[in-house]
This record gives sequence, structure tokens and C-alpha cells, in this order.
Amino acid sequence: MKNSVFNQESVVSFLVVLGLVLPIAQGGFVLSYLYSYFALFIILLLCSKVNLFLSAENLVVASAVFVVLAFSSYIDSFDADGYWYLRELIRIPLLIVFLFDFKFDRNFLFRRMVLFLSVTVILDFLLLYVLSETLLANIIKSAVAMNGMSDFLEAYWRHIGLGGNPNFSSFIYSISIIFLLWGMVEGELEKKYSIFYFCALGIAFFLLLISYSRTSLVATSISILLVYFRIKYIPILFLCAVVAFLGLFYEQSMLDSMYSRFSSFSSFDARIKMWDELFQSYNAFTFLFGSALPVDVVDNDYLYFFYRYGFFVSLIVLSLPIYIGYKLRRDKFFKLYFGVLMFFYIAAFPGGTLTHPKTFFFIIFFVSSFYVKRRTEG
Repeated sequence: MKNSVFNQESVVSFLVVLGLVLPIAQGGFVLSYLYSYFALFIILLLCSKVNLFLSAENLVVASAVFVVLAFSSYIDSFDADGYWYLRELIRIPLLIVFLFDFKFDRNFLFRRMVLFLSVTVILDFLLLYVLSETLLANIIKSAVAMNGMSDFLEAYWRHIGLGGNPNFSSFIYSISIIFLLWGMVEGELEKKYSIFYFCALGIAFFLLLISYSRTSLVATSISILLVYFRIKYIPILFLCAVVAFLGLFYEQSMLDSMYSRFSSFSSFDARIKMWDELFQSYNAFTFLFGSALPVDVVDNDYLYFFYRYGFFVSLIVLSLPIYIGYKLRRDKFFKLYFGVLMFFYIAAFPGGTLTHPKTFFFIIFFVSSFYVKRRTEG
């Protein structure tokens, strides 16, 4: 029964959203990688209707990606500290999802994902903003903080959030905004919970602003404009913007911080230096087959993929969601799919959405869950 909190759609949506806020302070990303394997196993185990979808295109894509990812990961791990490169094997089990035909009730799955995303941003607001000075907030921040954030937990001018890092938490807020907006505009959310969802939307906008993430703010704005640039949508977009900006006017320092953040280009200059170092070691072999990274941080997902795995495999991995979007162009969920995809691909230029294990986990399951592969429905 769809009213049960334990049906497969509820469990799947809970696992996918939980993957976004999973604490990773201890052991780096290890828990995130292990969780992806665990979640994939549970989802396949619990889904009552799931079949292998053995089309030629799926098998070719899965085989090519498997061979290259496995080869590159193990080649890079030959040195003493190189086991870290094995993390890329996470893309293998997640891409295998495309070989399965999940028979979800997509309307119910969407509503459950919106519910869990809404609860996440509200808890984030209450626990880490309203109660930010409490012992509980400090314990939570210590648990979720990513590497490099532990020294800033007590006094940091950007909202860290349940994502453990302002930039990553902003991804969660942006995804929530896109889901909530689509549900409200298309009338897919329960009307009796309208106030709850509208509050969640306003909170998500506010948290996105105080994360001061330029990448997510720009990517979310462009994504929303591309999907909802219609006269009839202006009122709801205006109301959402008003709710969010009222929070900024609540404290003048927020406006000052926002101006300072958007007028600074120091982080972009640092990225240029990293990219220059990357290009200096680029050659024909790297272009075709990929190579280990000569730098610790790339901050551009496209450069990361094309340097790491070569042109052909990167093209397959990056274009697969776009190809599925093309097949969904007449589907009722197309606007939602297009909005989420645009956010992920735009935000990938400064880096994070397509290479981070937690966001990659989300996008793979989102794409495969909303992609109708059954011949009877296509």
C-alpha cells in the first residue's frame, strides 16, 4: 500500500536523501563509498519489481565504463598511498543501476523524495542555524564536517550545514528548491501540506543564500529560469525570492558578506593555477586513455573526467544522463529532470556535483528511477 512508510518508494527515497547528509568526518569519504554499495544492495533487494534491462546500448556503456574505471583505479593504486584512487570504483555499482528496470510509482517516489528533502532542510535550519550556539549543534557539525572544516566549526561566517561544508550543503538546498518548485508549479504535492512545503522552500532559499556559494546560487538561478521562465510562474518565484531575501535584511552583516563574496575572485585565481598545472602534463595518451592526477584538487568536474579517464569514457559517462533526458522530453517529469540536470552540469564547472561521491550517488539513482525503460511505457 502506498500509505505505508515502508513501501519500496519510501525506502528508496529515504536511502537516496540520506546519502546526501551522511556524516563523513571520520575516515574521509570511506563511509560514503561503502554506503553507496550498501544502498544499492538494499534497493535491489527491496524492490518487488525489478528486472535486468539487457539492451545492447546498456551493455556497451556498462562494459566500457567498467573496464576503464577498473583499469585506471587499480593502475593508480599501485603506489603505497594510492589506494585512495580505488574510490573511483564507486561509479561501477552505481552505473550498473542503468541495467535494471525499476517499476516505481514515480508520483509517489517524487512526493517521498520531496518530503525527505524538506525535512532535511528544516532540520538543518533548526539545529545548525537557530540553535547554532548550542552543544548539540557543535556535536552535529563535528560529526558531519568534511576535511578542512574542523578548524572553522566554532566561528565560521558561512553556514556549514548538514552537508559538512558550505559548498556541498548548498547542493542539498539547490536540489530541494528545484524539487519543491516543480512540485508546487505542477500541483504534484499534497495541498493539505502546502504551508509545510512552502516554508521548506523559503528555508532552502535562505540557507542557500547564507551558504554564500556562488556556484550553487548561479547554477540554481539559471536552472530555474530555463525551466520556469513563463509569465504565469512569476508570482510564485517572486514570493520565494521575497521570503529568502527577507532573511538577509534581518541582519545587515549578511548583505555585507554577500557583497564581499560576489566581489571577490581569489578562489577563481587559485583554480586557474591548478588548471594550468593540469594542462602542462596533458598529452595524447592522457587525452585518449586518461591518467592519474598530478594535482590534489581540480575544481572542475569536466577537466577531472577527461584527464582521469580519457575522452571516450568521459564522453559516455557525461552524456548518458543527457541522452536519457532526450528520451524523457515528452514525459511529465521532464521539467523536473531537466532542472536537476542543468543544475548538476552548470555547477560542475567549478567542480563538485558530478565527481563528489554523495552527489554522484544522488544523480545516478534519480536518473535511473525517473527513466521509464519499459517498452510498454516508452
